Amino acid sequence: DAETVVFQNKTALSEVGGAIQKIGKGTQAEGVGEFIIPFSRTPSAVATQIVNYSPIGIVKSIVENIGKGKFDQRLFAQGVGRGITGTAFLYLGTKLFDSNLITLDFPSGEREQKLWELEGRKPNSIKIGDKWRTIQSLGPVGNLLIVGAHFQRQFKETGSVTSSMSQALVGGAKSFTEQTFLQGIRSLSEAVNDPERFADAYFGNLTASFVPTISADIARAKDLTERRARTVTERVEARIPFLREQLEPQIDIFGKEKKMGGNTIETLIDPTRPSKDISNVVTNELRRLMDAGFRASPTLLGDKNGFDSLTPAQNTRLWKRSGEILAGNLNLVIPHKFYSKISDEQKTEEINKIVNESKLVARVEMLMKL
Repeated sequence: DAETVVFQNKTALSEVGGAIQKIGKGTQAEGVGEFIIPFSRTPSAVATQIVNYSPIGIVKSIVENIGKGKFDQRLFAQGVGRGITGTAFLYLGTKLFDSNLITLDFPSGEREQKLWELEGRKPNSIKIGDKWRTIQSLGPVGNLLIVGAHFQRQFKETGSVTSSMSQALVGGAKSFTEQTFLQGIRSLSEAVNDPERFADAYFGNLTASFVPTISADIARAKDLTERRARTVTERVEARIPFLREQLEPQIDIFGKEKKMGGNTIETLIDPTRPSKDISNVVTNELRRLMDAGFRASPTLLGDKNGFDSLTPAQNTRLWKRSGEILAGNLNLVIPHKFYSKISDEQKTEEINKIVNESKLVARVEMLMKL
């Protein structure tokens, strides 16, 4: 029972993971398997508990007791109790989605990603008070909330129960792979499948992982600004106190430096990794238009690292300036009377026009300085 509570109980999948961990044992490549799968029991144990805390767990308990030929009241009561409890959390996940109090996977599109940054949203999180908190710390129950939310999203889009159930299973599995103990496997898979995009990040994070987690936590707690780490060296520096502050800050599309979601104590010890909801009138309007299918959310100048012809510091100044101009104009236009009277199509056109002009002015100013 104690092993089950802390997800260290043995399962069939954990035996497979243990075998992978032994890859290279006794050779020069010893330890490679443990880098690929640092945890062998935890993922399979959590996955098993997700099943146990679902309606499948109730059926599983009945079948297991029938198969034994002898009724085990204790195990049966545990199994049914978990299944009923988990089913309630699946339902709660659907209601959290309807109330916009739960987030799912991190969006793939840049426009949606930047809007999430402006709002302070985090993937696979629930909103408690004015902060988004990751569901990972809730164990199997958190995953069930996500599965319920995936079901509700698909059901609202299609109205099909069977399609929604399929999407809930697939979406829940994807969210499960994004948990901390499976990030190594997922990153390796991405690097193998698309080396041009993910190989540098994978090997950079792998090298940085040699720096103890406690050092990274202290560095983040001491410096509450999110930092840009592009190279392997910078990824290592981002996990070391005092060196971290030398890196360029991450900038949002309104030209502000991105901050950690919590205070120093929360950043250091809070397992829910809170992120403060920083929505306002402008972001609420951008969200409304995006949810209605209009591409109104701005993007950063250049690619994620800026322009190759500029230094990191110059790119930071350029992003700050373009964001400052953009935020100033949108804060003037969106609350204006004329804006409320035009159609959503015209609103999107007006916003995109402001975005393009703000970027142009910032680039011209930077060019003149250079």
